[in-house]
Amino acid sequence: AGYAKSIALSSHIGKVSGPNYIGGIVGRLYGTIVDSYSEGDVAGDSNYVGGIAGDGNAGVIKNSYHINGDVTGLNYVGGVVGYIVAAAGTARLGNVEFSYHKDGTVRGVKYVGGLVGLSYVRCRYNSEVELQIKNSFAIGNVIGEKYVGGLVGLDSNYGDFVQGISS
Repeated sequence: AGYAKSIALSSHIGKVSGPNYIGGIVGRLYGTIVDSYSEGDVAGDSNYVGGIAGDGNAGVIKNSYHINGDVTGLNYVGGVVGYIVAAAGTARLGNVEFSYHKDGTVRGVKYVGGLVGLSYVRCRYNSEVELQIKNSFAIGNVIGEKYVGGLVGLDSNYGDFVQGISS
């Protein structure tokens, strides 16, 4: 799978498939995706699958969306991003802002969300770390077995949701 540090004003139309770390725009993100979209099915045989990015790492996804396609995988599956993290003691702050997934089913086994499969904050006690999901939404079916949510499959540790909508 591919990886990227910064992507802007980009798009992909068509099916994307592979074993793991599969995204409609990028497999693994180490920076930002801004003003971009993907359209079509995104399918992974294993983990970290997202309509925009499979593994969002500690990246920022802003003003981006996935439409008209299903997102399927095993674990860490999201309509926009499968997994996103913020880490204490670094400038690594994962955010999803003004982004959405619509017109497709998100399907997996564990950590499955219409927007984000797993949002995770890695920190020590009393650390000042934030991971924000704001002004974002998901429209469509979300199917899984454990840790399944209309917006986020599992929000682990101190995540903030601001104006999120799931339908």
